[in-house]
Formats: sequence, structure tokens, C-alpha cells
Amino acid sequence: MKQLILIFLVFILSCKTEKLISQETYPKDYFRSPVDYKISLAGSFGELRKNHFHSGIDIRTDGMEGKPVYAIADGYVSRINISSTGFGIALYITYPNGYVSVYGHLKGFNKTIGAWIKAQQYKRESFVVDIPVDPGVLNVKKGEMVALSGNTGSTAGPHLHFEIRDAATQNAIDPLLFGFDIKDDIPPKIEKVRIYPMDQNSTVNRSGKPVNLPVSGQGGTYQIISKDIIEVSGDITFGISAFDLMNENGMKDGVHSIELMIDTTVYFTQSIDHFAFDETRYVNSLLDYPLLVQFNSLVQRSYVATNNKLRIYYHVKNRGVINFTDDKTHKVLYLVK
Repeated sequence: MKQLILIFLVFILSCKTEKLISQETYPKDYFRSPVDYKISLAGSFGELRKNHFHSGIDIRTDGMEGKPVYAIADGYVSRINISSTGFGIALYITYPNGYVSVYGHLKGFNKTIGAWIKAQQYKRESFVVDIPVDPGVLNVKKGEMVALSGNTGSTAGPHLHFEIRDAATQNAIDPLLFGFDIKDDIPPKIEKVRIYPMDQNSTVNRSGKPVNLPVSGQGGTYQIISKDIIEVSGDITFGISAFDLMNENGMKDGVHSIELMIDTTVYFTQSIDHFAFDETRYVNSLLDYPLLVQFNSLVQRSYVATNNKLRIYYHVKNRGVINFTDDKTHKVLYLVK
């Protein structure tokens, strides 16, 4: 009989931007905040959305429109997009250090930018425009008020959608990697773990079907509720349902890093620090998609499926597939941030 004892722990470091694994280094003191009040998040970077990852952070505006929005450094307006969908009224600013900031769901712009785009709309005889702007046409200074927050486009309520992109690739990068001050000392919460037999020769509790394991705990330490030993055999993979609670408002945001260890061996590490927009549809491969469709349940699989082209995986052993063929008892450890 093949046996497996499951023990799940969650560790959170001092803040959200300290990842489980070290990635690229980003400037921490170049940019100022896009708002003049303490940032409180309504949505996190890389959050799992329908058919895509969330490409920025959503900054709360206390349910109000018309709050000032600022240039985060000296730069120039490089694009203005006005639409009834998507980001609605959106502003793009390019900076000399190779990054672009994106402000979405705006109410409007400052006088200079507003007059320029209004003239372009009249010229094109269209309210809906998507205009690239040449360097030097609309220069901005760090701390200059460039726009007002709003509720335009595809949005459920007033907030500021804020992104930082790599100017050369247009890849989206987690803005929190740039040193913005956001308090986050509440550990993520794990809701359940799911175990998957991978073929007809694999079983979990003598069944060929996946098994859900509810968990309980607090303060960053969780374990399965059931005290029974879980029997597994053959090729097995795991999945996890977890979220991160925000300090200021208690909202549920996405987790940034997941690591899976079997005994002392790391089988899977995932960290969503940046992504390319042409990869974002592969979120459906990351998720247990049938479970999402049937029950609207978000379980992230610790497994890299064939043809999954996401570049968010690190230290992956055998695509996350673990072969249990001995009679030993094993420990499974999840580290979530």
C-alpha cells in the first residue's frame, strides 16, 4: 500500500515584493507613487482572471472619481487610448529608464493633455481614439498631475488601474517590485489542496479521480483537516486554492509565489513577477479549467502541461509529476506567498 502524509505550511516574508525566488532587479527609488495617499489595493498583479492574468494593480479611490493621478517620473506621454471598453480612458507615459506606466479607467486628463487629445478627436471626428504620441509633444515632470481617476471602460466601480511595462517588450511587470509602499503582513490563506492521478495506472485513495483536501489553520500555518493517511500510487500531481488578504481592506487578492516540496525535494516553483501579453491566455492551462467552468473554483495546478508556454515556472522537476512507487510515508509541503 502506498501512503502519503500531507503537511501544509505557509510562510510570508516581510512584504509581498520579496519573492520566494530571486528574479530580475528593478529600481526601488526611481518612481514616486501615482497617487498622493496611501495605496490600498483592490486587485493585485498576476491575479487570475477569466482567460488572462491581471496586468497591473488596482488602486482603491474610496468609491470616488476625480482623484488626482501623477506622473511617477520625468517622461513623456507616448499613447492615449479612449474607448468605451477595456481601460476606458487610458494614459501611457514612457520614461528614460526604459519603463512605461499605464493609467486606466480615468475620468479625464490635465488641461494640457486634455486640450491636445480633444483636438485630435475633433480632427478624427471620433470620440474613440488610440493615438501614439511622439516624444517631446507632451512632456511631463515627476509629480505632475496628469489625470483624474474615474470609472470608465470595463470596470465594476471607481478605481485606478496602474501598470508598469518594459518599454522594449511591452511585457507587464509587477509594480510592487519598484518599491511602492504597501503594507502587507497578513499571511496568505490556503482553502484546499487537490490531488490528481495522472493516468489510468495512478490512484488517490484507490480511485482514479482527483481528491479535494480541505485545510485549516491560521497565522501562516495550515494542515489538512482530515487526520487520515492519503493513499496514492503512480504518477501524481497537486493543485492549490489560495488567496492573499489585504491589510487595509480585507479584500482577497491573488498570491504571487507557490512552491511545492516532496520531502526535501522541490518539484515546482511558480512566481508571477512579469508576463508577456501573448502568453496570458495560457492562464487556462495553469488553472484546473474544468473545475473553474463547472464550479467557479480557482485551483492552480502545480504542474506544467504540454504546450503551456508561460514563463512563470522555476525549479520544476518532471513538470511537477511525482511518481509514488514505494511503501514509504512522504511529506508534502506548500510554501505560498
